[in-house]
Amino acid sequence: MSERKRATPSPSKPRQPWWRRRPAEAAALAFAIVAVLALIAVRVTTSAPRATPASPVAPDVLALGETTYLGTCAACHGVEGEGAAQPGIPAPPLDGSAHSWHHADSQIIGLIREGGVQMPAVGAAWSDEEVEAVIAYVKSRWAPWQRESQTGTIGE
Repeated sequence: MSERKRATPSPSKPRQPWWRRRPAEAAALAFAIVAVLALIAVRVTTSAPRATPASPVAPDVLALGETTYLGTCAACHGVEGEGAAQPGIPAPPLDGSAHSWHHADSQIIGLIREGGVQMPAVGAAWSDEEVEAVIAYVKSRWAPWQRESQTGTIGE
């Protein structure tokens, strides 16, 4: 049997750390870490609870909207509008963290009154005031820039 001799590092020249021996890999790793941290920061700042500025909607309308929302919509969309409140029901978030603000009010009214692919027509028997109050309540939870960016806004 032949014995293999292990190379012993020279005491006069210590081995360099891996990031000095492989600068391209070190730069790629640093970039990946910064990118992940940036994505986390964006997610945290867009989904963190924030104070909502005063709504242009009357307080009694918002109160009606909140009562109606909590009594009907929250079961699927979540009490805070976070979405997917029940297992197996992929209800989208309505709190501004997803795409709900991309839809015109007329489309949202259609979903409330007539339903959609997976959403039942929960507001088919609601008055116009109840529908508009729920929409106003949901929109009061959006950031100002989301409310300003929404197309097809009714009554604001």
